[in-house]
Amino acid sequence: MEIDTPTDSGATSSGPGSVSVRLHPLVVLNISEHWTRYKVRENSPGVIVYGALLGTQEGHHVEISNSFELLLDDPHFSVNAEFYSTRESQCKQVYPDLDIVGWYATGGPITEKDELLNRCKN
Repeated sequence: MEIDTPTDSGATSSGPGSVSVRLHPLVVLNISEHWTRYKVRENSPGVIVYGALLGTQEGHHVEISNSFELLLDDPHFSVNAEFYSTRESQCKQVYPDLDIVGWYATGGPITEKDELLNRCKN
């Protein structure tokens, strides 16, 4: 019988160029609540929601601690700058040590819209 050796955390590293990520459970709950709220409101099976990820990055270690939803302006598929700015400043007041470290999208594979969001300057 073989027993796997336990690791010290859920994050793994496979080499010098790798990145370790620690995802706090609150982020999973926030994203789930965000998606559920839109799913109920839209009553559509293909609901996709987008949001910002807050955390810290030190070298190749990223810790994602919180998140907030993003409002997108259709048809240009750009982030609503006013909403984003307000939410970012609110988060900075409560969590001064956290920065935007990325974004999330629910749904299937990455789409052209997701690529546009990734390039968004707002």
